[in-house]
Amino acid sequence: MSVGELRGIASLLINSGANVNAEHASPVKGYTPLMLAVEMDERAIFEQMLICGGDIKKTYKDPRTDRDISIMEIAKFFKSTDVMQVLKDISPYATVH
Repeated sequence: MSVGELRGIASLLINSGANVNAEHASPVKGYTPLMLAVEMDERAIFEQMLICGGDIKKTYKDPRTDRDISIMEIAKFFKSTDVMQVLKDISPYATVH
């Protein structure tokens, strides 16, 4: 299956009401599909998820430090420049370094 086909499936699921804020146990407890889109720097899927109720304020706990990790921190760690630009555009308080 190609990356394009996988994107199409993701888009279909999102449009069909899949919960983009659903917390999963893998790869880390509390990780959401929205966070995975950030990690993968999938701008179009990320934007679609936001339109369909994606919560950019949601965090997960780092199991090593017990610290809450934000969407912006995920984007910075994975160097997800396209998603960071979206976050910067929608939030005047988002800092991108």
